[in-house]
Amino acid sequence: MHWISRLPRATRPVTFAPIMAGLALFGVLGCFGGEDEVDVVVTAEAPTATATETPTPTVTATFPPIPTATAFGIILATRTNTPTSTATPTATGTATPTPTATGTATATGTPTATATATPTATATPTATRTATPTATPLPTATATATATATATATATATATATPTNTPVPCSILPGGNLAGCDLAGRDLRNIDLTGANLANADLRGANLRGAILKDASLSGALVEEAVFSNVDLSETDLSRIRSFNKAVMQNTSWPVGGTFLNVTFDRTDLSRSTFGEDTVFDGATFISAELYRVNFNGASMRRVNFEHARMNDADLSGANLTEALLGDTLMVRVVFNEETDFTLADLRETSFTGMTLRRIDFSQACLRKANFKDTTLDEVMFDNADMYKAMFTNARTSDVTFRNADLREVDFTEARLEEALLNGAELRETDFSRANLIGADFDDVSGVQHAKWRHTTCPDGRVSDNCYTDGALRKFP
Repeated sequence: MHWISRLPRATRPVTFAPIMAGLALFGVLGCFGGEDEVDVVVTAEAPTATATETPTPTVTATFPPIPTATAFGIILATRTNTPTSTATPTATGTATPTPTATGTATATGTPTATATATPTATATPTATRTATPTATPLPTATATATATATATATATATATATPTNTPVPCSILPGGNLAGCDLAGRDLRNIDLTGANLANADLRGANLRGAILKDASLSGALVEEAVFSNVDLSETDLSRIRSFNKAVMQNTSWPVGGTFLNVTFDRTDLSRSTFGEDTVFDGATFISAELYRVNFNGASMRRVNFEHARMNDADLSGANLTEALLGDTLMVRVVFNEETDFTLADLRETSFTGMTLRRIDFSQACLRKANFKDTTLDEVMFDNADMYKAMFTNARTSDVTFRNADLREVDFTEARLEEALLNGAELRETDFSRANLIGADFDDVSGVQHAKWRHTTCPDGRVSDNCYTDGALRKFP
């Protein structure tokens, strides 16, 4: 320190504090001729976030050359060390939440949807800067750490419940609930379905031959083309069934007093089936149905359509067939009685061939082209009936009335019309060839002059080829 004091005053430093600090920093002996740069490193720790961030700022301060000692003394130059350090770490936390959405939809009338979304986002950025420069004067370092964590979680759970017509579990057991079941085409022969609920079931084309359906419900069921042969339906609920079309129902027993308003039995085979008394078929159709030996005894069949049906040996005793349609119906050996009512019935082209009709009322019925060939008519009334072109060839009558009937072009060839009442009838082109008219009443008839006569037994007993011109239309006194 003595040699410093011997320096000229002009070269002395203003203050010794910086000199001593410099010597202390570099060493008196080891820093002469040393490096002239000092690196100050400022480190900022990267903020820590659950998401991804990588801020690593580095600040480097570069100073001018260090003071130099010479033989003339230590020369100090006044300088200002102002390192500029700008650290802008940017930490961006990006959290990608994983939403969990569980949608549960149960389609039972009211759909239920449950959605649970749990987004999880954690971002903890930490920025730490440590700057320790060892120099005189100390450099100034400024560091700004910015950590931004943005977690955005959007969870959208959409549960859509679409009701589906799931097939009803169908347990084919006695007393089972088969309502609405699809049993179409199934083989159910001889199965016991006592008390079963088959309401609205689909039985189309199913085979239930010999099945037991006591106390069962078929209300509203679909039974077209199904087979119910040898089945007792007398205690079965058949309400709301609209069609038995093409079904096979041979030897089937039906409920007593059943109601089948406007129900269709078209092309249905009902052979040997029995319908209980007081069964109502009003407005029903049996078009082209097979009605062999069917028992319709006492049934109400007003406005029923039997067109083209086959009714061989059927029993219509006491049936009400008012305004019924039996056009072109084949009726062989059908049983009627005095209570059978065909009033206003449409029987055009109906065949009664070979039948025995007793005490039947066809008054006002439409019997155009009806076929009564070889029939036996006892106390049958055709009053005011439309019988245009009907056929009575070889018919046998007793106490039959045709009063005011339209008998134009009717064929009575070889018919026996003894004591028949034809008064007031229209007889234009009516054929009485070889007919027996003994005792018949022709009073007030019209068109008789245009009738056909050939070898006819006239009302007065004479045989003539023209009873009209021969004055033989007056019966015996």
